[in-house]
Amino acid sequence: YSEITAYFPPRADIKERVSATISKLQATHEHIIGVHLRQNDYAVFKGGKYLISQERTREIIEEYFTHSGKERNKAILLICSDGVVNPKIFEDFQIEISTESAVTDLFLLSKTNVIIGSDSSFGNLAAYFGNIPHIVMQQEKMDWEYYREETSYFDNKYATLVQR
Repeated sequence: YSEITAYFPPRADIKERVSATISKLQATHEHIIGVHLRQNDYAVFKGGKYLISQERTREIIEEYFTHSGKERNKAILLICSDGVVNPKIFEDFQIEISTESAVTDLFLLSKTNVIIGSDSSFGNLAAYFGNIPHIVMQQEKMDWEYYREETSYFDNKYATLVQR
């Protein structure tokens, strides 16, 4: 693991931006939840099969708090997306919406405590780089029992675009 990630470090300027953002969030929050929304291309890719709406994402995040035992008031959502994020959908949460480039978002997500995101290689790679769990969002009922004990990167059976 460390040998592979050592070959792909971010540029110095990206590393500095990521460090500054994460330090700011850590100063006021115990738990940083990376939220990866793949919107633009997933609206048409395979007929929209993998697109998870922002409303469904909100429901999944609500469920995450219920099942993880994390306190909502001690957590912040760091939302990274290739499309416009509607902050009103997430208004009951503390949020930070990234306006960074895709590469910076990849490394931002890797520095969170967990990624809740689309079934994509992007979110999965970020989880791998950060050695954190990647909870793959689904239209169907979430299998929270499957994620209950996970604290680091693992071979996720729901990451179908990556491993199957």
